[in-house]
Amino acid sequence: QFFSFLCLFFISHETATY
Repeated sequence: QFFSFLCLFFISHETATY
């Protein structure tokens, strides 16, 4: 579950950066 949350956070950050 934690991994999923981390992945989502990473994707969100990447999307914001992009």
